[in-house]
Amino acid sequence: MKDVSSAHGRNAIAVICLIGASALALLLVAAPASAKSYCITGWPNPAWDDIGVGFTVPAKGKCKSFTGFNPANAINMPLSGVGCTSSDGTNLSLTLTVSAPGSFVEIDDVSLSLPSGTGSGGCEILESSSETSCTPLTTLVGAKCKPPTISAVGIGPVPTIMDGDGQTVR
Repeated sequence: MKDVSSAHGRNAIAVICLIGASALALLLVAAPASAKSYCITGWPNPAWDDIGVGFTVPAKGKCKSFTGFNPANAINMPLSGVGCTSSDGTNLSLTLTVSAPGSFVEIDDVSLSLPSGTGSGGCEILESSSETSCTPLTTLVGAKCKPPTISAVGIGPVPTIMDGDGQTVR
């Protein structure tokens, strides 16, 4: 006589394991999409936001990579740099480099008070053979955010680029 209960038991365990593995896979895929990021806003150009995808404020006396993008100008402008929290935990300092098609590079320096996330900054714009400085700012805010969609770079002429100061540079 066949033992039917043990065959069903093995099948039930296999189905439960398959469902569990599928659920775990869905969580792992969905996690990056819902991960919080860190946005620095308050630049004179209202579309200029420095977005660190998945970035969280480092612990006291620690530094972390800040990688992401800037959605200004409706083009894909990659961004990278580093953020460091002071040893006493009262300040987050960041140096970030943003680039755009056509030889545009902007280096943003940001200093935010913690835990408020408010502070100041400035920038240097490097393009072709020129270098200009942005107006020093005291209106910057850093906070957790849900990042916007990263734009696709359009095909055709290089778009007009506005820097963090809101000035047309190309």
